[in-house]
Amino acid sequence: MNLNRILLYVSPLFGLMFPAPAFAHMSEKGFVLLLPTQFAIMAGGAIILLSFLLLTLVPNLFFEKLFTARLELFSTQWSQNNKFTAILSDAYVAVSIKLLILWQLFALAPTDTNLRPLPLIIWVAGWIITPILTVLFGNIVLAKLNLILNPDAILFKKHGQDSIKSPFTLTIIIFLIATYLYNKFIDNNFVFNGIGTYGLLIVLAVTTKLPKFGHKFPINDKTGYLIASILFFGFSWFELISPYATDNDSLALAVAIYLFVTIIMTKLWGRVWLDKCDPFMQYLRFLAAMSPFMIENGRVKLCPPGLKLARMTELPMTGVFFITLTVAALSFDAWSQTFTWLNFIGINPLEPPGRTALIPVQTLGFVALSLIYFAVFCGIVSLGRKMGGSKVTLQNLCGRLCLSLIPISVAFHFAHYAIPLLVQGQNLGLLLNDPLNRGWNLLGLRGFYVTTSFLMDMHQVTKIWLTQIGLIIIGHVVAVVLAHHALVTHRAQVKSMFWQELPLALTMVVFTMFGLWLLSTPSA
Repeated sequence: MNLNRILLYVSPLFGLMFPAPAFAHMSEKGFVLLLPTQFAIMAGGAIILLSFLLLTLVPNLFFEKLFTARLELFSTQWSQNNKFTAILSDAYVAVSIKLLILWQLFALAPTDTNLRPLPLIIWVAGWIITPILTVLFGNIVLAKLNLILNPDAILFKKHGQDSIKSPFTLTIIIFLIATYLYNKFIDNNFVFNGIGTYGLLIVLAVTTKLPKFGHKFPINDKTGYLIASILFFGFSWFELISPYATDNDSLALAVAIYLFVTIIMTKLWGRVWLDKCDPFMQYLRFLAAMSPFMIENGRVKLCPPGLKLARMTELPMTGVFFITLTVAALSFDAWSQTFTWLNFIGINPLEPPGRTALIPVQTLGFVALSLIYFAVFCGIVSLGRKMGGSKVTLQNLCGRLCLSLIPISVAFHFAHYAIPLLVQGQNLGLLLNDPLNRGWNLLGLRGFYVTTSFLMDMHQVTKIWLTQIGLIIIGHVVAVVLAHHALVTHRAQVKSMFWQELPLALTMVVFTMFGLWLLSTPSA
């Protein structure tokens, strides 16, 4: 039975029980106005509550079998001795890939602002599509990203870390020369984005001699997650609040600073910095654990989504904060645009003043929401611990249960960025069709025009909205299952599993309804 029919049957029941007014919406949400949004929100919460109640009746043996299930799909020869892998992992092949990425990131800026490479690559390809691919294909994507984007993957590969012959250094030097010649003699219609300064900054980072600090000042998991949280907050602030998030030059500078800091810290602490402190590697690592695919002993296998999360050890409290911060950032992105929030801070949602004027209040709101999410989560876990009579420490419980928030983060990511992906993904396709503006037609998209007309079609908008609802509900159901499994592992130290789970389950019900409300409420 599809979701449309479920909503059709369930909605009248909730309509009789909980009558509620409908609200107006902007853009595609104008059609959402005509849908039974309040019924769907209540039905979504009811599904999560029903899932929790059903889980209490399922034998623990079922979960033991579920989280050990595997289905082998095919074997792979991805090993260090394989010739194909050896070619892919060669330092200078990675340099070539980086050279193309750097060219697209910094050098080329066509006059059509919708096709500026840097915003499309960072926000669409990098921040929207990459997490989606990581969730779908797991470590397969993560390993390739590590090869292409990780400076450490080639920085220490064949040459000393301070050698001018380092492949990464050669990449920058070749890039600077090629960019200048291209702009000077081939196509001067492109804006030269000051990459000379940024490129020299990265060269300086690569060629500077620095001592290794790893043995003197080791970074443990607690410190690593704290650093990752600070950096992720800065990234989220730049994306959500800064007025320069889509400005080509400002974004180029931000990327250059990130590369500079990453390279310097990698030279000081080695791979430890990338594995423990880099916010993007940490975030993608958790997303990869949600993938239904896994590689064991050279074989690709199908497994329950979230299996690898269930096998992770508990996180320190700084890790708990990092997880709640990722959820808070996605929530604030949607919340900060709602009429409710804008009215609360005294802004007319029909005449917003722009990002610059809202920086102080939006920053305060983002900080407050991040702390509220962390405090509420720890408080709910503490309440369940007391109600269930658990002997497990609060830190251990929070460290295990916070992993159940990852499916919620994934669901919010998919649902929240669905519309931007459908629109900006078209611009990205046009960019890839002719990346150097030479009249190429690599993807056969010549003559294609970006369209948003599907957002004016009620039937199309209804499908999108129902898909978003389904994603959020499924994400929360998976979260409930993971939380239950995490608590089952400590069942010997708990008097009542039901009462220990109840506060967290009710919180997920509320959070589900909040997420669905964000999709349907009026927003600027």
